[in-house]
Amino acid sequence: MIFFKSLRGQILVFTLLVFCFSVGCVLVLVFSSMNSSIRSSVNSDIDEAVNSLQIGVHNHQEQLIQNAEVLTSDFGFKQAVAMADKATLSSMLSNHGQRINAELMFILDLSGNIVASSAYDMTWQINFPYETLLNTALIGESFSSFFVVDKKIYNIVFLPIKSPRVVAIAGIGSEVTESTARSLIRNSELEITFIRTADLFRDPIVFSRSSPVFVSTLADGEIFEATIAPENIQSLFRLPFQQGQQFASRYLDSSDFGTTEVSLFLTENLSPIYQRFEELVNNILIITFVLLVLTVLGSFTIARTYTEPLIRLLKTIKKVATGDYEDQFQFKAKSIEIDGLITGFRKMTSDLDQREKHIRYQSSHDLLTGLNSRDSFIQILNEKISDNEYFELIGINLTGFKQINDSLGMDIGDDCLRVVAKRLIEIAGDEHVSRQSADEFMLISTGQDTSENLAEMIFSALSQPMLFEDVTLTVGCRMGITSYPDRASDVHQLIRRVSIALEYSSAQNLLFYQYKDGDDQAHLKKLTILKDLREALRNDDGQLQMFYQPKMNLVTGNIEKAEALIRWFHPIEGFIPPDLFIDLAEKTGVISLVTNWVIRRVMADIKKLQSSGVYIQFSINMSAQDLSNEHIRKLLETCLEEHDISPTDICLEITERDMMVDVEKSLSLLSYYREIGFLLSIDDYGIGYSALSKLALMPVNELKIDKCFILNLASNKDDQIIVSSTIKMAHEMGLTVVAEGVEDQTSLDWLKNAGCDMIQGYYLARPMSLSSLIEWFEHLERPKKGLLRS
Repeated sequence: MIFFKSLRGQILVFTLLVFCFSVGCVLVLVFSSMNSSIRSSVNSDIDEAVNSLQIGVHNHQEQLIQNAEVLTSDFGFKQAVAMADKATLSSMLSNHGQRINAELMFILDLSGNIVASSAYDMTWQINFPYETLLNTALIGESFSSFFVVDKKIYNIVFLPIKSPRVVAIAGIGSEVTESTARSLIRNSELEITFIRTADLFRDPIVFSRSSPVFVSTLADGEIFEATIAPENIQSLFRLPFQQGQQFASRYLDSSDFGTTEVSLFLTENLSPIYQRFEELVNNILIITFVLLVLTVLGSFTIARTYTEPLIRLLKTIKKVATGDYEDQFQFKAKSIEIDGLITGFRKMTSDLDQREKHIRYQSSHDLLTGLNSRDSFIQILNEKISDNEYFELIGINLTGFKQINDSLGMDIGDDCLRVVAKRLIEIAGDEHVSRQSADEFMLISTGQDTSENLAEMIFSALSQPMLFEDVTLTVGCRMGITSYPDRASDVHQLIRRVSIALEYSSAQNLLFYQYKDGDDQAHLKKLTILKDLREALRNDDGQLQMFYQPKMNLVTGNIEKAEALIRWFHPIEGFIPPDLFIDLAEKTGVISLVTNWVIRRVMADIKKLQSSGVYIQFSINMSAQDLSNEHIRKLLETCLEEHDISPTDICLEITERDMMVDVEKSLSLLSYYREIGFLLSIDDYGIGYSALSKLALMPVNELKIDKCFILNLASNKDDQIIVSSTIKMAHEMGLTVVAEGVEDQTSLDWLKNAGCDMIQGYYLARPMSLSSLIEWFEHLERPKKGLLRS
């Protein structure tokens, strides 16, 4: 069954079916035509034999009539008849019969009785049985026909004997023998049979036992078959060992010849026809068989021509599916189409090979720098670990690259990364360097250099100036270092620990930091804190609380503002400093969730405080991520409307560092919030080293001096100079100045004398909960109690 499902089998079967159908149709047409032609030929042969028989019988009877007229016209014969002289008549009949070669001669009287005969043993019925014929002779006309006399068949002529009227009837008969019968149809090859009508259509056994009377050119055993044979061929086809039709016979009504006592059959022997037909059939079958063999061989050859390359092509396709692109076709197909298919497949395979190589290269390399990708670098690390080699893994983070990318464009940034990659390859080789992210690289060192020397070498190479389009650039870097096998046991531990070291190096502003035992635990603690922070925000179970630290107007002495500060009281770790979890939240993108929670809580607390009769402005700290967060913007507007709070009751504090990351974007966002009505404050001013020209562009209302300049203000002259100049500059720009971190009266007095507008710090009040703030306000002296609204 598998063979017939194959293309080769289907081609062979289809060819055989078409061949058999075509040959079958041709043979049917040929045999049908032959059958029709042979039938026509047999009919034609019999028709010609009938004509020949009619002519032969007519001529034979005419000859008998002429001989009889000689006798009947003889005067002496007439006189003997008139005298009824039997002896004389018998003698004359015998003599005349010998002269004309007539086997039978007799005289009938007018009643049909035999008067005289040349055959002494001739018997008949009492009188002539054929009254019609007798009447014909009595009126003076002659007639002739075939009769059975003494079990012999004769062609007898009857003539009237006139003297002058009809006085008797003379009969002259010629016996029908085989030679006589043949002479009647001498121009035909058909057989003729004369048979007594009474012997027709009997059972063949009865026929043979009843002594039938007949004369035939056929053999005795064939006569019965001839008399029952159909007039034409029924079918030329016969099964093996099947007796076919032997004869085709036409029955001739002997009444055409005078009586019905004798029947005539013209028979054609079909054996020669069957023989010629079977010879023709055998020749056709031989030719058909030869053609069939040629067809099978031809179709098999053609099928093999098509299928053999297809089978090899299928095998190659299976190899290609496994990634083996070796060309398996070293021959040219005999078919143009198959050859075109093979050529196309070769081209496709070649293209797939090139594409897969390109894809493998893309998957294992950074397309920009050509360095190993993260995944391929992990594979390299695994190979080194399996070889149990000692090596150091260095994580490198470029500093200042983002500013290059933002200020000079991505094209310059890409060129910068290519140069960095080239310099790292010169240090460690292309197999040992990988680009992990935009500005982060990893490097494997298998040399004997110490970590310090290696870090200095990398920093020295990367800090060399780079020239791009007449622009000279330099980049710095931070590095984290760990080693195998003394600091890590597997590749994942290696990468995690070098990342921890790199993170610590960046956080502490170090050139490099080498991982130490225990750093993992600190990192895991940060991850735990981050996970717990998410749960605390989601559950809102009281771990997170809002505290508020009042701000006092130094001119009026009133408490006009308060900063909202989030506090986290962990059920296990206890109090977690904001600097720790806020920094983690900003680095991991969780800060938006924190700000969302803070805004909702602060807005609700503002409403509660206002309900108690105290109206002060609350400051909410915002990160750069929060400013561009569309959800935060909509939340602020929703909460203002929900609690019926004015935007002027809210001051948004943004650190100087966040503002200066992207000046244009910050300017656009701050303008949006300023237009709504929020007050804007620059937080932690003085530690971000911002250009005054950029600061002047910001649409802010307030400048908040960082506490690092305030804590030692009473004794530190440098801090006094910085703070004094900052206050003057801010006032010239129309900004309100807030000093945070005031912890003593001396600093407060100094700031008041310097013209500072507001202060915030432990000397005034520590951060407190809302309930404590309300209680604090109730115990505060009236002049310092902020703004009261009726």
